[in-house]
Amino acid sequence: MACKRSLGCVVFLLAFMSVGWGDQDCKITGRVVDPAGAIVPNTSIVVYTWNQAPLGGFTLREVGRFVTDNLGEFHGSFAAGSYEILAANHGFLPTAARVKLTSAATTTVSLQLRQDPSQPIEGCCDATVPTVPN
Repeated sequence: MACKRSLGCVVFLLAFMSVGWGDQDCKITGRVVDPAGAIVPNTSIVVYTWNQAPLGGFTLREVGRFVTDNLGEFHGSFAAGSYEILAANHGFLPTAARVKLTSAATTTVSLQLRQDPSQPIEGCCDATVPTVPN
């Protein structure tokens, strides 16, 4: 009798735990581009959970890090919920987007980085500013 009860508990726990594991089926795919629509490879992507705090404000917790590929794309799998995606690359201002993932769905995000006027993009532009004679 105890064996049947234990076996039933194990089956119940496995079934209950598999519901939580199924939530990892939510996917984020994204692409990082500049204002002209050109891809921005090698961009650092950090994903945070985003939760509304009871008295206003919010809390963030890092849950993933990626680097975009040669096509400026990134991919990740997460549980259903709200997320903040931060993109940063040398020579650009960081940008962020909020997404809400639902079970077993793929959410596509497009992040646009704007050039940081204080930092030239390596190999792109002349970093020196010419002086104007008086």
